[in-house]
Amino acid sequence: MESVTLKNKIITFLKQRCGDRINEASVFFEGSGVNGHDAYLLMSELEKEFNIDMATFKPHKYFSDEADLLNPIKRIFNYYVKKSEHLTFDIDHLVDVIEKGQWFDPNSKIGNNA
Repeated sequence: MESVTLKNKIITFLKQRCGDRINEASVFFEGSGVNGHDAYLLMSELEKEFNIDMATFKPHKYFSDEADLLNPIKRIFNYYVKKSEHLTFDIDHLVDVIEKGQWFDPNSKIGNNA
């Protein structure tokens, strides 16, 4: 599938699930308004829709779990002291992942998880 067409299909898919705030420049999950269980479900739906092998996807590297979100002390600590240590990815990375048919971390240029 042509990359531009695939990119548009991904954006449409994400807008249907996350709202109109998603665009070509969106970075996940930073600022997307999606986290915890919702982010996990989104990635599961992405896996099914685009037939991606997500065996190497590690959710904790990209978003907080529900327990972290519900713990106000941990949230304050993470915000002021620890800051976010979550990895991010963009629409272009999703295009590369779908074309490969397998998840790989965005910092891995050759498409192999480190």
